[in-house]
Amino acid sequence: MLAGTVLTGAYLGRALNVLWTGTAGAAPGRIPMMTAGMAVLVALAAVLGPAFGPLERLLGAEMAEAGLIVAVLGLATGLSGLALGWSVAPARMLGPLFAPASGGFALAGGMDALVLRPALAIAATCEAFEQRLFGAQIGLVRAVGQRTASVAEAAEKGLYAATDAVGRMNLRLGDGVEKTDAEGIDRLIDGLVDGTIATGRRARRLQSGLIHRELALTVLGIALIAALLIAAPLYS
Repeated sequence: MLAGTVLTGAYLGRALNVLWTGTAGAAPGRIPMMTAGMAVLVALAAVLGPAFGPLERLLGAEMAEAGLIVAVLGLATGLSGLALGWSVAPARMLGPLFAPASGGFALAGGMDALVLRPALAIAATCEAFEQRLFGAQIGLVRAVGQRTASVAEAAEKGLYAATDAVGRMNLRLGDGVEKTDAEGIDRLIDGLVDGTIATGRRARRLQSGLIHRELALTVLGIALIAALLIAAPLYS
């Protein structure tokens, strides 16, 4: 809770810094809904504390007593977060995470590390194996050819057939790997990227920075909590 309080204070401090010290933009306007939302929040902040006692008696619940240390810690962490957000730039605050965050946190190095490099490594291994196999075949053919021409010819034909079969098998394996790469891994990575982008877009809607929307969500949350507190004793 203390860490969340510090982060919330830092977020608000950064927002206030941008609002108060940023470059001038369009002329500010007045939105009636925002005025109403602010009025509701101010009224709740003014009367909700003294109303805890009557609410406890009405609901038949008893809240834990908060000592002085809780109030001091809450106030200190909130003010520390505000000071941190006001005085420290995002690049300095994030430290080594600023560069990955600016790059969108590419998953495991992106397409190059996940697909290209492993495919090239597999291709190099297959080529080295093929070269060794070809060298072994040539040496065997020469050894057999020195002894018997007919045996060497038969062995050469057999080895040629075996080489052709291995080559065809490698071609089929390569085609299968290419098809799997194109239709499986690429599609999976593209789907993961598209899903991540779509999730990011949906998540950004909740952090639009529009104060009137934040006020509306806050008022809605307070109304839901109040309804649950009132309805809970009725169904208990």
